[in-house]
Amino acid sequence: MAYFKIRYKRGHRKHSLTLEAKDRSVALAEFTQRDLGIPLAITQTSKPLFAGWRDRPLVRSRRSISYSDLIAAYRQIGTMFDAGIPITTILDEVHTFTENPHLKQIWEAAKSGVESGKTLTEALSPFEESIGRLSLAMIQLGEATGTLGEAIIKLADFLETIDDNRRKLIRATRYPLITVVAMLIAFVIVITMVVPQFQ
Repeated sequence: MAYFKIRYKRGHRKHSLTLEAKDRSVALAEFTQRDLGIPLAITQTSKPLFAGWRDRPLVRSRRSISYSDLIAAYRQIGTMFDAGIPITTILDEVHTFTENPHLKQIWEAAKSGVESGKTLTEALSPFEESIGRLSLAMIQLGEATGTLGEAIIKLADFLETIDDNRRKLIRATRYPLITVVAMLIAFVIVITMVVPQFQ
């Protein structure tokens, strides 16, 4: 195990943090999971005097990554991979064109992991909470069968179906909810304004 010092920006302030990790990509993945800010630089350093105390994991918060963000990224990855483009180049392109800041950090960490010799599944495993177990399972299946591009495109299709069904469910429950709220408001008006006039 080694120690890595990460300089990062949170708001308008710059901070630093030292993490113990197997390599640079793992340290970056751990930092991203902590949701502390935007990483600026990462360098290997010596063991800090109070190792294990200052750098205990903070409470991890889950940033929102929308289905549309994931679907767009997966379609781009799958299409470029089927075109024969190297995975590191693909991850670099996806990182560039992704607008979601948390997802950008995930692609950056994934690229570092792949460059260090990991599979894409291994590089993305630390981010299972953010991208979902289905994503990791489909990517792992694609790597195992040699059909990564096709598997990722199918993953995008699955997520699109899930998102469509979710939207339909929201629309289907919205009208009954509005009706119930309107009935409650009408009941309150009757009780507070109409009934007292007959007393």
